[in-house]
Amino acid sequence: MQDTSISRGFSICFGQQGGYLALGGFNKTYHSPKDSIKYVPYDATHGQYRVHWKNIKFQGRTLQISEYTLNVGKGAYIDSGTTMFYAPAPIVE
Repeated sequence: MQDTSISRGFSICFGQQGGYLALGGFNKTYHSPKDSIKYVPYDATHGQYRVHWKNIKFQGRTLQISEYTLNVGKGAYIDSGTTMFYAPAPIVE
């Protein structure tokens, strides 16, 4: 196992074959060599890890929603503790 330690960190990994939550680092063997690890800073103002969306693909098709609309309002954030999905209304609709 090729693990990479991150002091005081964790990782949430999403993939086509499932995902995982790891405390203290991440496992490189679960990642394609062509994919890079993305780091998301903690937003202390909102108490969340917010994600800036550029686009969304659904069933192989890029949805025609502007980058502004994808990030308007509270934007999108990662929550590993629920099955809830929160996003601006135009995305969900």
